Amino acid sequence: MVLLSLFMAHLAMGQHAIKKPLKNELRVTSVNDNYAPPFRDRYFTNGLSITYSRATEGTFLEKITKSEETAKSIIRIGISHEIYTPENISETNPLSNDRPYAGYLFTNITVNTFWESKNSLRLALHTGIIGPLAAGGSVQAWWHKLINQEQPQGWESQIGNEPVINFGLTYGRSWTLSQKFDVISTAGAETGTGFNNLYAGVTVRAGEIRPMDRSAITASMPETGTMPDFRKNEWYLLFGIKNTFVIHNTLIEGNLFRPSKNGHTQSAEFYLFDIITGFAYSTNAVTWKATVHRLSPELAGGGNHTFASLEMAVRF
Repeated sequence: MVLLSLFMAHLAMGQHAIKKPLKNELRVTSVNDNYAPPFRDRYFTNGLSITYSRATEGTFLEKITKSEETAKSIIRIGISHEIYTPENISETNPLSNDRPYAGYLFTNITVNTFWESKNSLRLALHTGIIGPLAAGGSVQAWWHKLINQEQPQGWESQIGNEPVINFGLTYGRSWTLSQKFDVISTAGAETGTGFNNLYAGVTVRAGEIRPMDRSAITASMPETGTMPDFRKNEWYLLFGIKNTFVIHNTLIEGNLFRPSKNGHTQSAEFYLFDIITGFAYSTNAVTWKATVHRLSPELAGGGNHTFASLEMAVRF
């Protein structure tokens, strides 16, 4: 309700009535496999995150970028909850080739620095817990009871409690082809007790696009100084691919250093391929964004997985 009230207030003000910098942003993201065909619970079945962001006039990363242009940085603090299930939630014991049950509750802190309107460097720290303490089973059971859906039967076999401390680094680069068309390449890595992988991808945007340091594509709309005089709201269609090389995934394989004492575990696939399509619309004050992911199997014997993400952000 708070987000909706803020959204209506900003909408009433109008796009060009906003002159002072909107340094802060509150963003809510909901991810669910019931948002996209075949509309059923399996694999990454639900995610919810709330993130607060604030723009600053640069950080220590300016010394790394060595750009003559003043860097813009955005500091983000968020909390997220994710639920993972096998393909068949009616089985008490997951099949030997099916994904384990797992809940994941975590906080994240990121520092995202932009320079020259085409470069981005993001540092991230994630801390949290995988396992019963994340309450994935009770949350899913409560929700399924509320909407009168089938109750999952196998949460007793979920991944055991595992603490997560993860660090991430991602570099992005925008390649502008025209005023309405660009390509953004990304590459990065994450390491820690929960996840270890390398990834690289590319995203194509077409529409009324803004530079990557002031766009919904990088959640970089908060400003530190005078608001840019954009004459049109941002909107675009996107198509992207992401390649991930998985070294370890605790949500599938359990503890990184020793065999898990309890819970059903599997071996994760080394290579993942994600196809992403979507649409975004932004004014200076609000953003609406929807994306659909088509992910290759995450474990041997598993299937492709489709899920969608819905996002709303309000700046103030």
